[in-house]
Amino acid sequence: MEPLYAKEKENNFENYIVECPHCKQEITFNRSTDLKHLIKPYQLVVGCAEVECLNYECKKRFWIEDNVASEKHRYLINDCYKLIKQKRYMACIINLCTACEAFFLKGLNVRLLWEPWSEGVFEADIEKFNETSRVLHDQVHDCTFTKLRNLFFDMYLNDKHFHTQEEILYYIERLCKCLANFDPKKEDIERVEDRITRELFLKLKCLSINSLRNDVAHKYVFRPEKQQVERHFEEVREVVIGLETRLNIEHQINYFIK
Repeated sequence: MEPLYAKEKENNFENYIVECPHCKQEITFNRSTDLKHLIKPYQLVVGCAEVECLNYECKKRFWIEDNVASEKHRYLINDCYKLIKQKRYMACIINLCTACEAFFLKGLNVRLLWEPWSEGVFEADIEKFNETSRVLHDQVHDCTFTKLRNLFFDMYLNDKHFHTQEEILYYIERLCKCLANFDPKKEDIERVEDRITRELFLKLKCLSINSLRNDVAHKYVFRPEKQQVERHFEEVREVVIGLETRLNIEHQINYFIK
């Protein structure tokens, strides 16, 4: 008998939603709760796997193909289309700010971990790579939006690359002490030769999604209006996706297969 595959209905950062081929019910698999045991390290999705229907009246087994491995920040931005349609504007603002922070962190990962790995800096030693990753993420754990943005500017506006483990660890050691205070002036950004990249950097410097997120998520419980949300959505999407493309910030798997 040929394996039965479920029909995909929705694919977002948290959930993979399908129609069970047996009972025809909509089944929501949460990636952290229902599919965690099927997701391999350094992956966001399951891939192809056999699962059990969560409908207690069915419980029959079928296959899913959760193969769309988008980046975290892209998932969060794409989820906003539905959030705006549902008029869940507060959730949308939180998503957008988190997407920016995830993108900034990805930028650091690329230059401090994945790019050096692809160039042999870690000598194919996964334990050294993992330990450096742990040290980096311990350092940036408490970094705010502004500090992460400053670190991203320092890394990419100054076009920093690392060719030894010592250089990487020295940079990480200085992250929060001084480098996170790097706030480029407009004239610094205007020296960037490529016009599109220069304009995106200027727009990045002007992003204020973090201020609105703070109003929404903290004690003021601010309810944003549709126009506000749509404006911030367009700004964040343009800047994040634009810089990802112009700066050649690739998916992490590409650095491991080079």
